[in-house]
Amino acid sequence: MITIETLNRSPYFRVFFKSYRKELQVNARDLSRSLGKGDAYISQIESGRIKNVDEATARQLLNKIGTTQEDIDVVVYFYFHTESSRCQESLKRKTGLSISESSYDGTENLRKYQNTKEHLEREKDIFKKLELINFVVKRLISDDILASEKLIDELYTRSVEISLPVIQREHEELNKVIGLLKADNM
Repeated sequence: MITIETLNRSPYFRVFFKSYRKELQVNARDLSRSLGKGDAYISQIESGRIKNVDEATARQLLNKIGTTQEDIDVVVYFYFHTESSRCQESLKRKTGLSISESSYDGTENLRKYQNTKEHLEREKDIFKKLELINFVVKRLISDDILASEKLIDELYTRSVEISLPVIQREHEELNKVIGLLKADNM
């Protein structure tokens, strides 16, 4: 099983993948060929010569070397849906804040739940609801503009009420970081 600690050791997906592939004793050339690519394909990804590895490619690579779906979801969430680890490390060096203390970590979302799968399922459910709301509002706009305005006003008001404390907390933390960076540059 892949852990957050393992992922935190590798700032980029390519670095993680190389280490993980070697740990599983999968040959880079053989993997490249099994994907129908040139012999150097995996080597180019791992060295950074191929720069834009997207989520779909990462899933394909991890699946091809036998990674479980749950672990694939964890890796993809970590590298493609959280703040860059490189930025986190830079923040830590400049400010002295540890990654776990920083609001820029993103992995705290994974740590809030005993089970990362639970988090991913909840996130998926939220996005499904957002898609449904979007569909309903678009339909409502074409059918009844007054009702749609009322609904949007209520959604807007409620979303501001709920998110404002979070935004204020993030703003306060950002101001602390800016203050530390300014002090560091003086």
